Amino acid sequence: MPRKCGHCRLEGHTRRTCPQLVGAGAGAGAGSGAGAGAGAKKKKKAAQKTATPEQIKGVDLSKLEWFVWDSETTGFHRRDDRVIQLGMRLIDADGKPSDRSFQTYVGTTRRINWYAQQVHHITKLMLQGKPEFAAAFDEMIKYMNEVHTDGNEAVLVAHNGVSFDLQMLAAEMERTGKQLPSW
Repeated sequence: MPRKCGHCRLEGHTRRTCPQLVGAGAGAGAGSGAGAGAGAKKKKKAAQKTATPEQIKGVDLSKLEWFVWDSETTGFHRRDDRVIQLGMRLIDADGKPSDRSFQTYVGTTRRINWYAQQVHHITKLMLQGKPEFAAAFDEMIKYMNEVHTDGNEAVLVAHNGVSFDLQMLAAEMERTGKQLPSW
């Protein structure tokens, strides 16, 4: 009987070799051997960009708006793989979701990793004719600017956000010269 991964529950690999965990947040080479040190440094650097409890002390989070977002990718490595879907919805300071949400597929020439496809079920056919990342990102920022109207800072919320989604988004932004809004 094939072994199931303790992380993603898919067959064919174990938690130790799960593509979602091995190098997901640190780029290719994370895991073991000579590349582990470099991957660990990248992961630590990314964690430093995330607000710590000390940095948010005194900030009344109940007065902020929250962007809940998710992305899907061709695989699990920030250097080699690409974002293929972006989705987002604003939650206002009263906890009410915006009437409008944002979702788009992102076109790419990259092959979709089989394990990643088992997670999100996005096929190459679904990406045909879709905008490339730079255009999709611009549309996401346009959505954010249209629905975020209170002038305060907003919180970006994502499941697995720091260790994966934000890493993949940062890699795409670096490749295309894009930036998140400064508000």
